Amino acid sequence: MKTEEITHATQHLTELVEVKNALQHECDTIKTYVDEAFQKYKEVETSRNSETTRTVLDEIVSIDNKLSKANSKKTKLEHKKQELEKTLRSLETEIDRQREETNQAFNQASKLHERIDSDREPELIQDEIKNCQAFIGNVESRVGKFDQVLAHYMEKKASYERAQEKLHKLQNALMMLNKTMVIRNKWYSLIEKHWAHQLEVAFASLMGNRGFEGVITIDFERETLTMKVAPGNKQAVQATESLSGGERSFSTVSFIMALWNIVQPPFYFLDEFDVFMDKVNRQIVLESLLSHAKESNAQFVFLTPLDTSIKPNHQTKVLKY
Repeated sequence: MKTEEITHATQHLTELVEVKNALQHECDTIKTYVDEAFQKYKEVETSRNSETTRTVLDEIVSIDNKLSKANSKKTKLEHKKQELEKTLRSLETEIDRQREETNQAFNQASKLHERIDSDREPELIQDEIKNCQAFIGNVESRVGKFDQVLAHYMEKKASYERAQEKLHKLQNALMMLNKTMVIRNKWYSLIEKHWAHQLEVAFASLMGNRGFEGVITIDFERETLTMKVAPGNKQAVQATESLSGGERSFSTVSFIMALWNIVQPPFYFLDEFDVFMDKVNRQIVLESLLSHAKESNAQFVFLTPLDTSIKPNHQTKVLKY
């Protein structure tokens, strides 16, 4: 309810109280006049022939006139009182309505924020509200209405939640892949060690056919392979650089055959493997190659510019050009 309406209702109420007091005063005055007139009347009745009779009658007439005026004024005041009471009831109804609206507004505001006690003047608060409304209007003119911004926010929020869900799934998948990679790397390391050992054993076995001692050392971290050979007439193993041409060729063919035990393609080709070998080494290598070929289901092709003493059969063919 506005302050001006409350002030106006208070003034009407004060005026109504004043009218009531005035009516009460008039009633008391009229009663006094009536009592005095009745007393005068008794005096007139007792002394009808006295000299004061006329004076008393005049006073009675005067009192009657005053009583008539008082009754007329009383009627007007009662009418005004009725109007003021009607106005007061209307104001009370309006106050109740305004109080109900205030309570509803207070309840709605309480849902948004708790009540804030302030010593500021209502005018200052109204000015601040106007400034805030102007600021909100300026922001809405640039970014859109609140409903539009809210709808846009909800849309982006939904997109963000979907992206979060996808990211969570991808993170889980990545975690599983990392675990799988750890397992695969573990098995890969085991396979590396296994085939490295197989290569070392096969190389040592092939070198032993010639009475040589061969050692292969594989460093997977440095990605290096070291080959050392000890010919039959020497004590310690040594690098292949110090070997003769035939010894080096025999070591190389033995290493290739050791690799063939690990890698098993359907076709094998070896070209000019015996060029720098002596007759003994060459014969041993040829027998080893043919033996390995007969034990395998793959096809082997050996190319050499030298003559061979190999006899062809159902498994072996010799082509000369």
